[in-house]
Amino acid sequence: MKSFTYVFAFFFTINGICQQQVAFDFNGQSRSYILYTPPNMPSGVRPLVFNFHGYTNNMNFQMTYSEMNNVADVGKFYVVYPQGLPDQIGINHWNAWQDPTDVDDIGFIDALLSYLIATEAVDPARVYSCGFSNGGIFSYALAGQLSNRFAAVASVSGTMTEAMLQNFNPSRAVPTFHIHGNLDPVVLFDGSPGQYPTFGVLTSVTETLNFWNTNNTCSAMGNTQSITNTNIFDLCTASKTIYNNCNEQDNWYIEITGGGHTWPGTTPLTVTGNTCQDFDGSQEIWNFFSSITLPAYLENLHSFEARPVKYFDFQGRKVENGESQKGFFIVEYSDGTRKKFYRN
Repeated sequence: MKSFTYVFAFFFTINGICQQQVAFDFNGQSRSYILYTPPNMPSGVRPLVFNFHGYTNNMNFQMTYSEMNNVADVGKFYVVYPQGLPDQIGINHWNAWQDPTDVDDIGFIDALLSYLIATEAVDPARVYSCGFSNGGIFSYALAGQLSNRFAAVASVSGTMTEAMLQNFNPSRAVPTFHIHGNLDPVVLFDGSPGQYPTFGVLTSVTETLNFWNTNNTCSAMGNTQSITNTNIFDLCTASKTIYNNCNEQDNWYIEITGGGHTWPGTTPLTVTGNTCQDFDGSQEIWNFFSSITLPAYLENLHSFEARPVKYFDFQGRKVENGESQKGFFIVEYSDGTRKKFYRN
């Protein structure tokens, strides 16, 4: 049986901005994530974006590298940066290909999402996933396996594996947004054999786009327009393609000519090729996400997510204003379940 228990959190608040580094137990393993809450969040439920780091990286790197917190400050949405665990050779990763002998990352994110909906003002109909490289591949895995929970996904420099193409059968047309440099030396534009442990064969960008356009019954030919080349020194140009007439929302794709294995608009990682500065990758991802919600039948399904209704100390005494309760305490949810927590 899957279980998750909140263990501890560190809160950093500067000028009303709250950043929490949180650890909790999932299936007997300690997992962690960073939750970013923008200042002056409006009342009521707000969107949530998962942002996954790449192979070898970590949650702190992804938060700094993608610069998505700046976009969240304006868009007023939560951003959560989960931490992947070491693989068989000790490198941080996401089990996107769902190797049964590897860590259950799909279960971890499913449980984490339920926890965040229960404890934060998260709108269950506006939950999204994006990621870089292996984190982008994992976002596609979430679209394939948890399509009833994620309204849309985006991937930067991360395609899919051959096994994912063969085994995925999403329950709905999940809108997708793909960003890729045609000179990516890590996740090759035209696909590659399994150069990393357990990854398997990586598909080409074309195969990845075709899979999701077919799944979503989008137009085979998209409408392509050039993105203004505002920075001639980045050695890149970009074009944006929108595939329309889909079952739900349009699919997007940005191809970066001359681009490497990088997140557009951020500090260049010269060791992995050119970084396009003609657009902000995080802003474009939010532009894509911001107009998409889960279909009505799934919104109704998730409206029954258990939410906190009562708070108690360890002597069983009811605690008022429990949302700000510090130390050890117990939360009772609307479905009658109780969980033990510690908040620092």
